[in-house]
Amino acid sequence: MEAMKNAMAKPNMALEKVPMPERDPKERATCFEEVAMGYTPEMAMEEATRCLNCKAKPCVAGCPVGVRIPEFIQQMAAGNFLEAYQIITSTNSLPAVCGRVCPQESQCEGKCVRGKKGQPVGIGRLERFAADYAREHGNLQAKPVAPNGHKVAVVGGGPAGLAAAYFLAKGGMKVTVFEKAEKMGGVVRNVIPGFRISHEAIDHDVELVRAMGAELVNGKEITSVDELKKEYDFRLERRNEYLTKYKPMDDVTLFTEELLKQDYYYALLSYGNQCQFKTRKEMDRYHKLLPAINKLYNKGILSARLYDIANEVERYIAYGITYKDKKNPSVEEIMSAVGENELNQYIYTKMAVGSLNANDTLALTTRHTQFDSIVKMPHLRAQVMQIYNQTKSYLENPQPVSNNLLYGEFHENSKLKTSMPYMEPIYNILEKNHGKVIYFDFWARWCPPCLAEMEPLKQLRSKYSTKDLVIYSICVSEPKEEWEECLNEYSLKNRGIECIYASDYFGKDNLQKIRKQWKIDRMPYYLLINRKGQIVDFGTTARPSNPQLVSRIEDALK
Repeated sequence: MEAMKNAMAKPNMALEKVPMPERDPKERATCFEEVAMGYTPEMAMEEATRCLNCKAKPCVAGCPVGVRIPEFIQQMAAGNFLEAYQIITSTNSLPAVCGRVCPQESQCEGKCVRGKKGQPVGIGRLERFAADYAREHGNLQAKPVAPNGHKVAVVGGGPAGLAAAYFLAKGGMKVTVFEKAEKMGGVVRNVIPGFRISHEAIDHDVELVRAMGAELVNGKEITSVDELKKEYDFRLERRNEYLTKYKPMDDVTLFTEELLKQDYYYALLSYGNQCQFKTRKEMDRYHKLLPAINKLYNKGILSARLYDIANEVERYIAYGITYKDKKNPSVEEIMSAVGENELNQYIYTKMAVGSLNANDTLALTTRHTQFDSIVKMPHLRAQVMQIYNQTKSYLENPQPVSNNLLYGEFHENSKLKTSMPYMEPIYNILEKNHGKVIYFDFWARWCPPCLAEMEPLKQLRSKYSTKDLVIYSICVSEPKEEWEECLNEYSLKNRGIECIYASDYFGKDNLQKIRKQWKIDRMPYYLLINRKGQIVDFGTTARPSNPQLVSRIEDALK
């Protein structure tokens, strides 16, 4: 280590960043692991020596959370990685996340003077390395502080909620974070694909918040507007106490205000969507929230909660139209209901990513001009194009991905199955229908788009012989009685469709493992398997009503 420190002591005036190792393209096609592999200690120290330690520190001004960037980079250059991590976490509770998905090119690195002639210092890469190093060495550098007698509840375990919990706990508050999902992380865990950020990296930052003393409660959602208002007022009161006591800079005041608003409107929209689901009617009164929500996107304060809000807005508008008009709305209809603004950039990006995650590259290709005219933000465009290239690679060569989905790890010289006993029901289906094309339809009773596909599914069934195409209709929702009612309501019985109640057929534990293996995180979800037993299409876009599905079935029958 000493030799390494001495070697890296001299300033590095290279115009380009130290290249970050990336996973081999052939390996990428077989897995969903992170593409970027991260720096080695030697690489991190070499890149750190490119920092000029400017007196003006423009990079700090470009960081929304004020990370003391030159300070932690100097520690990196000296090989003091844990010290660097401690400096980072003094103002940033999510270093592993921010080091990977934060738009450094328009923030800290965009202000770096090295970028005036050549490439800026790889601040994000160094932050990521520090976080990963701390994780690998089991040192979170976080200790609970003495309680001050105040209690705070944070609604939502996304990045904004976790960051708030971290610093509130650091200030002596007894903090409890309530998250309706099974795991903390919000959009970072549930939207951004695994090849961009691993769940292990997310878990590390979550544990940092827990180590600071925050209590994290999953599976808890707010059930009424009154409860939401009470929670908002409580958090507003605590924020005002903080501002009065500590008198932070104006930027911090604005930042905390906007984050509070973001959490509040996200919770309101989430509640509105719950109301729509329960009543099966459009909740028009929530439309009045849109003008206030639009303003959140004009403040230049970028947070992952903005992705969460855009997701809830899209769900609210789309489900409302589905309930009201009994049809799946188009992109144009949703955007028209929202209005022309920055929020639509997020919504259009979400829908583009949704199509790509469902292996539909044609949608983006045919709408490329529209995409360019709507989505202007560099961090949104970069996200879409990365996923586009990944999806295109799969469609051109589906075999490695198919083997990964069906058998776990794929080895070029063998086709031995990785031991996955929970997949045995799937293997039995494949063996039973050897030589046939198999179509899986995973759906839920509570999902309007799922129900809208019932008639197209029956039409698809009538188009092909059961000797060529086998269709499995798999209900994943409970209770079983609702599934049986649905079969009768949509006349699915005795139509040559294998109707399965998933919990009974697979077992509840096996079902969850299968969903994780196949990355079934939204409904409806489909898989198409050709005569050779190869998955040639999967995702939400492989739905019966998609005109492209017929041509893919025809190809699968060859």
